[in-house]
Amino acid sequence: MAAYTDESADWLDQLLVYLSGNMAFVRNFFAKHLPKRIPNTPEGTYLNWIDAHALGMDP
Repeated sequence: MAAYTDESADWLDQLLVYLSGNMAFVRNFFAKHLPKRIPNTPEGTYLNWIDAHALGMDP
């Protein structure tokens, strides 16, 4: 119940900043070290799928 009340607003704000920082780290890491693998931009989750189609491998 605490997650759906105003008591958790500070925690949620901090969590969103933390998750955003993690996503930025992943994007920057892949751009620099693994450019043929493209991380997605999640819209409703914190999971990050990686698109590796550019490697030309068979499924």
